[in-house]
Amino acid sequence: MTRLLTFASACALTALLFAPTLCPAQTQLPLTQAGALPEAQTQTEALDELVGRLANTILTKKKKTVIVLDLEGPDEEYATLGALLADQISEALIKSPRLKLIDRLEIPGALWRLKLSEKELREWGNVRKLCKHLGAKVAVRGTFARSQTTLTVRLTASAVSEQEQGVGTATGTINWTTGSIPLV
Repeated sequence: MTRLLTFASACALTALLFAPTLCPAQTQLPLTQAGALPEAQTQTEALDELVGRLANTILTKKKKTVIVLDLEGPDEEYATLGALLADQISEALIKSPRLKLIDRLEIPGALWRLKLSEKELREWGNVRKLCKHLGAKVAVRGTFARSQTTLTVRLTASAVSEQEQGVGTATGTINWTTGSIPLV
């Protein structure tokens, strides 16, 4: 499968891999021997498992059109990592053939047409406007927290309606080392 990187994802990847001075100090971790992860489960496998649980929950609610929004990190310095994680979650959701995924590349144009900014997507009313504009029935949002070797990711799927209606949540831990960001 060909993988298109958004400009923000490409910048995040470049910054994380090649420019340690551009990233917060805690994002720089040493690689394990030969770049291998310390645990048996790879980052991709852990993310696929986490997203698979969420996808199954979405499918039980008979909501099939999904949009994935950038994940929120502990502060603004992690915004590009949140976008990169959202891209990875989208790639994992594509593996569920019964879900229709709204291309994340459509989000910036839709935000411009709706006169909204990325930051305004923290409010449910604005998420709802974006989803209706793009035809999504479910919005996947999330947060992440970083420790020295892991990311704890919490994903929430919400049905698009007047009031935010939870469809499901999934929380998981992903082993993380600099230089091993999967680009599937």
